[in-house]
Formats: sequence, structure tokens, C-alpha cells
Amino acid sequence: MKNIGKPCAGKPHARFDEGGQVRTCSLLYRDDSANLATAARAIIIAVMANTITKSGMAIGLGSSELRRISLPIAALLLATGTLGALLL
Repeated sequence: MKNIGKPCAGKPHARFDEGGQVRTCSLLYRDDSANLATAARAIIIAVMANTITKSGMAIGLGSSELRRISLPIAALLLATGTLGALLL
């Protein structure tokens, strides 16, 4: 197997990933279980920010067909996330 190096090594662009935020929030809950709702809301917000960023790129840079498919799905995901955050 060929060694291709680290992902994105030497690339000037940024990676959009909520993984770091999720880990930080899980540590917040681990240290103080009273922070469960706060940690859960923060994770939902991180996932929604990731969804907005990636959907925005797909909608802005993609074809009209991709835009037609992506826009309602992104709206549904954001509505669901908002409702989930409010119900916590």
C-alpha cells in the first residue's frame, strides 16, 4: 500500500469538522454531569454550523440540480436541529 501522507498536509484550505467541538463538549459533561443540556446544545449547534457550511458550499458551487436537491434537505436538517436544541 502506498503511503500518501497526512490528509490535507500542505494544503492552504481549512477542514470543516465538528469533531473537535463534540469532543470538547463531551469532556464538559464528563467533568460535571449538570452540564448535560449545555453540552448537548453545543453539539447540536456545532453540527448545524457544519451543515450550514457544507450545504452552503454545495448550493453555491454546485449545479442547479444539486442545489435543487440540497436546499430542502439542508432546511429540514436545520429545522430539526433547531427544534431539538429548543426541546432540551
